[in-house]
Amino acid sequence: MKTSVVVYVVLLCLFSPVVWAADDGNADRPVMCADLAGLSASIDELAEAMSQSSDRAEHNQRLEIAIAYLQFRTRKIESLEGEVRRLEDRRASSEERITRMTNDIQSMERKMDQLEAERAAEIRYAIERYRRMIEFENERIDRADRQIIDLENRILDTRRQLIDLEDFVAENLDAAP
Repeated sequence: MKTSVVVYVVLLCLFSPVVWAADDGNADRPVMCADLAGLSASIDELAEAMSQSSDRAEHNQRLEIAIAYLQFRTRKIESLEGEVRRLEDRRASSEERITRMTNDIQSMERKMDQLEAERAAEIRYAIERYRRMIEFENERIDRADRQIIDLENRILDTRRQLIDLEDFVAENLDAAP
């Protein structure tokens, strides 16, 4: 690009009516050649500066994209960590319900020996219902544990990607053109 600009400027100057209109063109020709050489050098410097500026702008744009991606990944990690906390809270709540139901079952079993047969049958039915609910809560805990492990693995993978990207950004900030 810069070569073509130089060629156009030189051709423009050589075929300009001002150059041909001078009667004593031979006397001014060394001065004009020096001016053209200076103009050519200036155009080369300008083209180089424009190229560097373009490279720098492209480099900065890549860094801005990388930084935006870093921010996105950071928010993703925060979201996943929030999901892990929610699952841990749900798991703890299930464990508390299991503890309460187990205590209730033990209490009902102690009382069952002292009650008449009809009332004891109702309590046995309640105990069975509680045991099924405990099984359901244990399944919820197992499912929450699997989800927590999956989310923690995703968080670790995302953090590794984040570290790699942070290294890339740091290297490129240090090596900025």
